[in-house]
Amino acid sequence: MKKAIAVLGLGAMGSAIAACLIEDGAEVVVWNRKPEKAQRMQELGARTADSATAACGQADVVIVVTATPIDLAADFKELGERLKGKTVVNLATGRPSEVQALDQIVSGVGAKFVNGTIQCFPPDIGTENAVILFGADEKIWRDAEPILRKIAPQSTYISARSDVPNVLDIGLTGTFVFGAGAAFLEGLRFVVNSGVSVDELRDLIPTYIAGQSKFIEGLFESVAASDYQAGGADLRVYARATGIFQQAQEDIGQPPRILKALREQILSSIELGGGDRGFAALFNH
Repeated sequence: MKKAIAVLGLGAMGSAIAACLIEDGAEVVVWNRKPEKAQRMQELGARTADSATAACGQADVVIVVTATPIDLAADFKELGERLKGKTVVNLATGRPSEVQALDQIVSGVGAKFVNGTIQCFPPDIGTENAVILFGADEKIWRDAEPILRKIAPQSTYISARSDVPNVLDIGLTGTFVFGAGAAFLEGLRFVVNSGVSVDELRDLIPTYIAGQSKFIEGLFESVAASDYQAGGADLRVYARATGIFQQAQEDIGQPPRILKALREQILSSIELGGGDRGFAALFNH
């Protein structure tokens, strides 16, 4: 029997998810705080609801794509036992504590809860480029999996803890991926401002990416083994090198914001007695 699906929140991502499900032939009901955003989905074949609670009442599976996981907490509390037996899938970006709060509300009334973090952009939804990381009771995940793979074919189940996808989203996507991207742009700006053209760098990028991959894998293994001894260089060497790099950026009038913050962290670790340890020792400081 076909399950009716409610999509709550029709920003760029929510609209992409709703459109994908409609195109796949699903029975979709949508809701958004600004009703005009639901108009296009209605034209595509979705039903519209005038409230989040009304949308939930018409659906077997409820997909939350609002600004935060707890935007609709009051609505779910109001529904109470009427949620029993339904599956609520949170795809709203949020803090682990917000996911835990929503899980408690939903599970507390006998509904099923699945939480995911989207690792792609709206145009990727429904394509092989779409990836979502999910956390939930494994049986609940298996029941919801066919629908969720329509949205993101590369969906991956990672944990029975519903908040783990958000822990990874903050720690790896936000801090590592975004941070590495910002550091790359700061470095690229220095290179270009020093008179080297972007085209001259194009063929070298894979070499730097390969080196970065090896460096990160080494850091991971050091942390996994709690082994922070220096291999090729200790933190004092990194402090001297980053000091030179920082001064070079300042020489051409470019603020070394990310490099400066890194050097301050290295110096702080040295002050705490970690000067003879490797780069991975920053994990503890």
